[in-house]
Amino acid sequence: MNVNFIHHLTCFLFLADRDQKMRPTHISLYLALFRQWNSFRFCETMSVNRLHIMASSKIGSRDCYYRVLKDLHDWGYLEYHPPNYPRDSAMVRMKKLSVEDAGTSLSAGNPKETGTINGQESEQQTCTKPGRFNKTTKAKTRNKGLPPTPEEVQAYFAKRRKPEEEATKFYLYYESTGWQQGGGVPIVNWMAVADWWMTRKPFKKWRNRPNQDDSETPMDYGAPL
Repeated sequence: MNVNFIHHLTCFLFLADRDQKMRPTHISLYLALFRQWNSFRFCETMSVNRLHIMASSKIGSRDCYYRVLKDLHDWGYLEYHPPNYPRDSAMVRMKKLSVEDAGTSLSAGNPKETGTINGQESEQQTCTKPGRFNKTTKAKTRNKGLPPTPEEVQAYFAKRRKPEEEATKFYLYYESTGWQQGGGVPIVNWMAVADWWMTRKPFKKWRNRPNQDDSETPMDYGAPL
């Protein structure tokens, strides 16, 4: 059978979205059968193993499996032929779907060329590299009001009555990190980060630790313990 993988799957999701009787178990079972059908090169009729299909569709009840399979048969998504003998395998014939069955039409051409769904123009998005959209979004977020100029930082610290030296340290530190926090999270509001910088406690060294150089009487390591 000549089946277009993407078009057939798109038609099923299109119909399932508009079928009020469709439940998650119907969708998961059909997708499990469709996956096996694809591995069988879209043959006319295929044998199915109940345990394998239940594990693939995440259906844990045998009664639920047969009920959902019967629903898909009654609704015209496939044809289910139970085995004649207990040791025989059940046979399933997947039907070639088309959204015209639901009274609508979906262009069977390449969506990139036609760009129409139900005769209406659809917006298309092109992604040249994986993750490119996320990187662009992060870059726009970072560039919104960032980075501040040294004069802006000094004016903000002066408004909070903080020394100019702290403003310089704050600016140089986050300028070196690309105005990002830990884990590469971009800074959205640098003033909030500056407020945290002003209220942080300076690191205090442990000065009470005894040091050998500061002791008046050096220890005699030659004496027995």
